[in-house]
Amino acid sequence: MITPWTHEVGPGNAPPEYPRPQMVREDWLNLNGTWRFVPGPSDDRCCAPESVERPGHYLRHHESRVSEAENDGSDLFAEDATWCGVPGQGGYGVSLRSYTCPDKFLRHYGSELRLAGMDGTNVPHDTARAVRRM
Repeated sequence: MITPWTHEVGPGNAPPEYPRPQMVREDWLNLNGTWRFVPGPSDDRCCAPESVERPGHYLRHHESRVSEAENDGSDLFAEDATWCGVPGQGGYGVSLRSYTCPDKFLRHYGSELRLAGMDGTNVPHDTARAVRRM
């Protein structure tokens, strides 16, 4: 997923206290980069975003946060790393719906990717504009 700031942000200039001072990051992992969509490990009609730079690492949700994680081979990992493409919930593009939480989608808020609903009550930004073919 590429943002207009992909090439401007890196570990050297990311504020460690963002988004809140109580959440200081000791290690910063940039999720910008190239992701390939491979068949979902829990449902091959869906997909799993795999890092091109770090093969075997996927976007996975855990407690409503989405981050890159190495495949540990567990069924839970497979389910949490599986995302189903649906017509863009904002009226454009493709929205990625969670395999394990079918009422939740991959959403962007601040500097984080989150697992959230589309009703606008908890995380306002769908990632449909960021998902594109390369």
